Amino acid sequence: MSNIQITSELVDLENLIEKINQREFLIIAADEKILKQLPSGNWIAGSIPYFMGSEGGEISQEKAFVNTIEGVNLNNPPRIMPYDVNSIKNIAQDAPENGFTITILPAGSDIHAEYAENAPSYSNMFFSPIIGWVAGNHLDDANTQAQVGFGTANMLMPDKAIAMHVPLS
Repeated sequence: MSNIQITSELVDLENLIEKINQREFLIIAADEKILKQLPSGNWIAGSIPYFMGSEGGEISQEKAFVNTIEGVNLNNPPRIMPYDVNSIKNIAQDAPENGFTITILPAGSDIHAEYAENAPSYSNMFFSPIIGWVAGNHLDDANTQAQVGFGTANMLMPDKAIAMHVPLS
């Protein structure tokens, strides 16, 4: 039986770095300014400064919305994988047989268009849940490209999707 739980919180940069250094598995939504300061670790991210906090909608370039995956079996940990326009068709095939996938795509990118147009035809697409969101930017920065973060390689990427495949056993 799985003990996987996902907790969510809005944190500052210092607390986020502490969570990364504790080797937690994280899904992060934050402004690109925050994402550029993160150390490598078990995380994926998407750029966006808009969040739902305890008081409702918030805009912050100093905080990050973090989902922590708790109860991970370290003998079968989540896998973090980047995808480009040629490999995104494999996202569902790469999903754990008993688990789920969290993916983030950069808004307006070729990979975003590829996924939006063709995901229903991908092999095994409807056999394992895939959840996620489209990364973006502050509306004042509309001319900049959205980024996704590949924590294990400590990279931000405007042209790739990122996924965390989470097994439940």
